[in-house]
Amino acid sequence: LDANEGDVMDLLQIASELLNEDETSSGQSDLIAKTSQIATTQATTSIERGIEVIGYLCSKTQVKEELAYGFKCGLNAKQTTLERLVEVANAPCAGESISAYALATTFDLIAVSNETLRKEAFEGKEISMEQYDELQLLGKTEEEKEQTPKTPDDTPKSVEERIHRLANANVPRAMVKLMDGASETTIEKLTVGLNRIAIDASVRGLLIQQGVLSACIKIEEVQNPSDIQKNTWRQARQCVAKLLVTTNPSMLTTSQRIGAIKPLIQLIRDSDASDLQHFESLLAITNLAS
Repeated sequence: LDANEGDVMDLLQIASELLNEDETSSGQSDLIAKTSQIATTQATTSIERGIEVIGYLCSKTQVKEELAYGFKCGLNAKQTTLERLVEVANAPCAGESISAYALATTFDLIAVSNETLRKEAFEGKEISMEQYDELQLLGKTEEEKEQTPKTPDDTPKSVEERIHRLANANVPRAMVKLMDGASETTIEKLTVGLNRIAIDASVRGLLIQQGVLSACIKIEEVQNPSDIQKNTWRQARQCVAKLLVTTNPSMLTTSQRIGAIKPLIQLIRDSDASDLQHFESLLAITNLAS
């Protein structure tokens, strides 16, 4: 997204307004034109267009922070933009809508830093992110090197605070609801996002209360799975593991305790799972056995 800070905030403002009403003022036609270029041609309503634009804007740390900290489209707005997104995600058949993937993407991106996304993009590659950055620096002038940010603009503490706010805004519950009738790619994005939120041990109790554990346990294998489905299972099982590493088993229902065993064993046996996924699943199964 090539836009300065002012343009980004203008776009967020317009997108938030589109979530709440069918039309915006004619004086904002230039900004509406910009949202038309960002949103896909499949977006047919103002709400769908607004959701797609917000999902696109969430590649910016500033937008993630604004949404997490209660951005509103106006002083008289009854809801924050995040509350409105949660409301839309909780609507009947939301998972079947064309906006489902954009909603899942928005919730996922708020819970992660761009630095982490960059690191993930280099996983399994012949070159690491650090090596790539070093090579990039070799081709820059001294002036360009001085303009290169020395530290990421999004800290782990900032991500942690956003995760807290997502959990308290019932975003995990909305993500679970969004799974109903959703496509393979949307469900994959939702499980990735829930896995990110579950990283923070302090909100795991809230996630279990909001149905995340039960939802991840219910994601079953199918015959001849696609790569997307395989990753979805692995993400769901890791989320189960994360939630149960620190949760007192006596606080779970019998069906949750018994139901969690199968996905944990499957993750332990998964030869394609990472060392971290194996480790977390082993810790979780040990905690359940205690």
